[in-house]
Amino acid sequence: LKKQASKNIKNGSLLPTNQFNDLKGASIIFFAIGLDFKNSKNGYENLDQIFKNVSKIINNQTLLVLETTVPPGTVDNFILPSIFKGNKKIDKDNLRFVYSYERVMPGPEYMSSLKTLPKVFGALNESSKRIYKNHLKRTLPDLDHICLKNIVSAEYSKVVENTYRMVNIALIGELTNFGKSINADVPSILEAIRKRPTHSNIRFPGQAPGGYCLTKDPDFLLVSNDQMRLNEDLNILKASSRLTKKLNKKVEEYVEEVLDKKMSVCFLGLSYRSGVGDLRESSSLDLALSLNKKGYINHFIDPFVNQKDLPKFIKLTQMSKSEFGQAVLSVRHNIFNLKYLKSFKTIIDINSCLSVDEREYLKNQGLNIFQYGDFA
Repeated sequence: LKKQASKNIKNGSLLPTNQFNDLKGASIIFFAIGLDFKNSKNGYENLDQIFKNVSKIINNQTLLVLETTVPPGTVDNFILPSIFKGNKKIDKDNLRFVYSYERVMPGPEYMSSLKTLPKVFGALNESSKRIYKNHLKRTLPDLDHICLKNIVSAEYSKVVENTYRMVNIALIGELTNFGKSINADVPSILEAIRKRPTHSNIRFPGQAPGGYCLTKDPDFLLVSNDQMRLNEDLNILKASSRLTKKLNKKVEEYVEEVLDKKMSVCFLGLSYRSGVGDLRESSSLDLALSLNKKGYINHFIDPFVNQKDLPKFIKLTQMSKSEFGQAVLSVRHNIFNLKYLKSFKTIIDINSCLSVDEREYLKNQGLNIFQYGDFA
């Protein structure tokens, strides 16, 4: 992505700027704005200010495309009123507006996901739909893009995607707890279930989800419920949110149970997922910090994380691992392959990083393997 951006800046097709006036004359303006309500700068006031400023420099031929994940109803109730206040000459009949949410996979799949995942969008009117469809024919011609009936449906679609995933994770967390009570091997059970095509995306035992999207998007339904005074129960969503908040504590208790306190230990993987150095809402980092505070772990390896992004008391260790007897495997970066892991005496897999076959292989190599969820 960086290479492509640098190339486009050099050839003049990508022009970075911090001035709204530089957008004058643009046929399409895309918006990818942080919205999370956790940072005071990333709330509705920021959206309001941005769209008021943009409204002053657009005309009725300009297409506005919002890609930011927002609570359902945000465009109708907040953004459109901001545009109409900023420019009295524009109304719903002559404004061009599309909501087309971001669908990317962070890490190694980032660029490929931009090119292979179809767009799901909603348009304000027929002219907006026509202009955006023409844009997609030029930029992503080989995909079956999906136009929903209205903008709120597209807003809702993005939130439902990540809410489904969060509920799936919470359910597996609950079933893992039950599995401990009956001495079951939950990772092997789920791997067997995953062989069935209709259940191939069932999640894994492990920590709560991390990253920027999955940790906030489901809560956007609660925001909409409150803002629009819908009074829906949303009991499953609320219960799942409570459950995910408990997952990390269960995993930490497990690590403390199986950790050999007399043996040196290294923590493998601090980011929120494999292939990235993103530490936002990382459950792995939270666990590493907690175990470090308790005096269990002082060595951390993550080839994707930058030292400057970590607290000062957490020092990244070089990739050599010969002096460590055991490892807590939290994130399966590609460097943590079987050859690498064989150098340890004990592996504590807390996020289902190892398959059943890999577990057996390492055991046959003489390693002690503990996997969270395997209580058999």
